[in-house]
Amino acid sequence: MALITSTMATDVVYNIYEKSPSGSSVITKQVTVTGGTGVTNKVTLVTPEGVTTSVTDTELEALKQNKVFQKHERNGFIKIQKAGKKDTSDMEEKDGSSQLTDEDFEGKGQTPPAVVGGEETEAKKNKKKND
Repeated sequence: MALITSTMATDVVYNIYEKSPSGSSVITKQVTVTGGTGVTNKVTLVTPEGVTTSVTDTELEALKQNKVFQKHERNGFIKIQKAGKKDTSDMEEKDGSSQLTDEDFEGKGQTPPAVVGGEETEAKKNKKKND
């Protein structure tokens, strides 16, 4: 059993292929790695490291052969860990699809918007209280 931690904003379905007798590639299995980091969602449990998906050893070996999975791992958006051992210190914090936060604006020297979706953000409410 292994854990895959993802900092991507969306789920990714990795297709596992095998050659048919005629030589064409056929999808024989699909493994979904759950995303959702940086996205407001009432369902997904997001940890400080990202979203974690449990996969079997067989699924993990198949994923390691998938070129898209390899690219996501190489670029730091996913990390493979054996169950019970977690180290996510070298992962990207989030991908470019995540929702912007006040800290994203402030990190670029910009002022965050005062209103989001018709309601004042918590950061703006707190800042007004402290001023």
